[in-house]
Amino acid sequence: MEKSMKLRTKFVLPLFLTVVCLGLAGALLIRGQLTDFQGQLLRSIAEEKSREVNTAIETLAAQGLEKAALFSRRTDVIQAFELAHLGNLENESDPTLQRAREELRALLSDDLSGFKEVSGKAMQLHFHLPPARSLVRLWREKQTKRKGEWVDISDDLSSFRQTVMQVNADGKPLRGIEVGSGGFAIRGIAPVKDSSGRQLGSVETLESFESVIAGAASGEGQSMVVYMNAENLSVATELQNPDKNPVVGGKFVLVTPTEDKRVEGLVTPDFLLAGQKGTAYKRFGDVALAAFPVNDYAGTQVGVLVYSFDASSWTTAIRDVAFYILALMALILVAAGLVSSFVLQRLIVRPLGDMMSRIVDITEDRADLTDRLTVKSSDEIGELCSWFNKLLDKIRNILGEVARNSGQVARASEGLLQLAGSLREYSGVMTRSASDAASSTDEMSANMNTVAAAMEEYAVNIGTVASSSEQMSATISEIAVNTGRAKDMTVQAVTAAGKATAQVSELGAATRDIGKITESITAISSQTNLLALNATIEAARAGEAGRGFAVVANEIKELAQQTARETEEIRNSIQGIQQATSQTVREIEQITEVIGDVDAIVGTIAAAVEEQSVTTRDIAENVGQASVGVQQVNENVAHTDTAVREIASDVGRVREVAGDVASTAAAVHDNARSLSGLAEELDVMVGKFKI
Repeated sequence: MEKSMKLRTKFVLPLFLTVVCLGLAGALLIRGQLTDFQGQLLRSIAEEKSREVNTAIETLAAQGLEKAALFSRRTDVIQAFELAHLGNLENESDPTLQRAREELRALLSDDLSGFKEVSGKAMQLHFHLPPARSLVRLWREKQTKRKGEWVDISDDLSSFRQTVMQVNADGKPLRGIEVGSGGFAIRGIAPVKDSSGRQLGSVETLESFESVIAGAASGEGQSMVVYMNAENLSVATELQNPDKNPVVGGKFVLVTPTEDKRVEGLVTPDFLLAGQKGTAYKRFGDVALAAFPVNDYAGTQVGVLVYSFDASSWTTAIRDVAFYILALMALILVAAGLVSSFVLQRLIVRPLGDMMSRIVDITEDRADLTDRLTVKSSDEIGELCSWFNKLLDKIRNILGEVARNSGQVARASEGLLQLAGSLREYSGVMTRSASDAASSTDEMSANMNTVAAAMEEYAVNIGTVASSSEQMSATISEIAVNTGRAKDMTVQAVTAAGKATAQVSELGAATRDIGKITESITAISSQTNLLALNATIEAARAGEAGRGFAVVANEIKELAQQTARETEEIRNSIQGIQQATSQTVREIEQITEVIGDVDAIVGTIAAAVEEQSVTTRDIAENVGQASVGVQQVNENVAHTDTAVREIASDVGRVREVAGDVASTAAAVHDNARSLSGLAEELDVMVGKFKI
C-alpha cells in the first residue's frame, strides 16, 4: 500500500495523523487535568466541610462547658451537694441523695424554665456525684427507666461515662463528644467545688449533635449521614434496633438515616473504612460523597460522617470548559494542517513533479539530456534540482564514454572465447586422471575395511576369554576364602566338643556326689524312723501322760518314711542322669573324631584351590596381554584406513576441482558470447538518447 501512495499523500497523511494524535493527546491531557481539578475541588469541599463540622462541635462543646460552669460555684448548688455527701453515696436509693436531688430541682426550676421559654428547648443539665453517679438530670421528671418504669435514683455511670470519671478524678473540666445511650452527645463538664476547693462532684450540659448535622447540611442538595463504630453499641442502647439503625459491614451502625435512603445506598463499608483514617471522597455522577472521622473528647475515632451534596453545577461548568478548549485546539490544529498542505504543494510537490517527468522521459528512451530544470530556491528542493541537473550531465558523459568503449568490449570478448576453449580441454584430461586415482583408493579402502572387521572380531573373542578368565579367577579365589573359613570352623568345632566333654564329665562327677548324699539321707531317715518307733513304745508305756508325745513320735515316723521314699526317687533320677551323661561323653568323642577327619579333608582342598587360583591368575594375565596387543593392531589398522580415506577424499576434491574448472571454462565461454552481444546492445541504446 505504501508503494502505491503519492508523494503528496505520504507527506499529508503523517501530517494529518500528527494533527489527530496531538488532538487526542491534548484532549486526554485536558481531560486528565480537569479530572484532577475535579478531585482537588471535591477534596477541598470535603476538607472544608470537615473543618466546619469540627468547628461547630468545638463551639457547642465550649458553650456547653461555659453553661455548666455557671452552676459549678453557686452557693445553693454547693449546699445541695454538701447535703448529698451527708448520705451514702454508694446507695442509689439513699433518702439523703433524694432530698439533695429534689432541692436542686426546686432551686433551678425558674432558671431552666426561663431558658426553655427563650430558646424553645430544655437545657440538658446534669449533676454527678463522685466518682461517677448521677445526682439529678434536670430535663427529666425522674432519673432513669428500670424494667420499663421511670425511677428516681442515683444510677451508677462508671461503666460508660469516662468523662465523669476523669473530671471527678483530676478536678479539671472537659468538653467534646462522648458516646451516650442515644449516640453522640456534645458535652461540657465542669467540677463542682466548695469555697475551700474540695471536689464535691461535677455538672455537665449536653448539646445536640443533630444541630451540628443540620447546620452542616443546610444547603440545597446537601445531606449528612452519621455512622457510629459498632463497638460502641453496648453504650448506645437506643441504637440497638437493627431495623431502625442497621449495622453496615459489621463495623458501623447507621445513626441518622436520610428520608429517601439514597445516600445510604451509595455508601460502602470500604468507603467508611477510608473515612475512619481521614478525609475520603467519591463521585457518583452529579452526586458527590465525602467521609471524615468523628473524634471524641480524647481524640479517639468513634464514628464517620458522610456528607452528600449536588455537584452538577460545577461538573457542568467543567464539561463546558473542556468542550471549548478542545474545540479551540481542534480549530488551531486544522488550520495548521491546511497551511502546511499548501506550503507542501507549492514548494515541494510541484518541483518534484517536474523532476519526475524528466525521469519518465529517460526511462521511456525519449529523454533530451540537454534539457535542464529551473532552480528557483536555495533550500533542499533547490539543491535537489541543482544536483539533478548535474546528474543529467553525468549521465550524458557516461553514455558518451560507453559508446566509445563498446568496440573494445567486443574485441575482448573474442579473446575470452578462445581462452575458454583451451580451459575446457585441460579440465577433461584432469578429470580422467582423478577418476583413475579414485578407483584405486576405493579398492584399497575396501581391503582395509575387511582387515579391520576381522581384527575387531578377534579382539571381541580375546576380550570374552579375558573376561571369563577373570571371572574364573575371582570364583576360585572366593572358593579358597570359603575353604579357609571352613577349616577355621572345624577347628572351632573340635575345641567346642572338647569343652563339652569336660563339662559333661564334671556333670557325671556331680551326680555321683549327689548319689552319695542321697544314700546318707536314706540312712538318716532309717535311723529317724527307728528312733520314732522307740519313742512310740516309750509313750505307750507312759500311759495317759505320754499320749501327746506318742502323737509327735508318730508324725516324725511318717515324715521319716516319706523322706526315705522321696530320697529313693531322687537316687533313681540321678542314676538315669549318670547313664545319660556317660552316653553323651561317648557320642561327643565320636563327633570330635569325625570333625578331625573333616578338618584334614578341608585342609587338602584349601591347598589344591590355592594352587588352582595361582594358575588361573597367570592365564588371565596372559589373555589380558594378548587383548592389549590386538587393540594395538586394531588402532594401527584404523589409522591406515583413515589415511586411505583421506587420500580418497583428496582425489575426490581434485576431481571436483577439475569439474569446476570445466564448468568455469564453459561459463567463461558463455559470458564471452554474452559480452559480445551486450556491446552490440549498448551501441543501440546509446543511439536512443540525445547527447
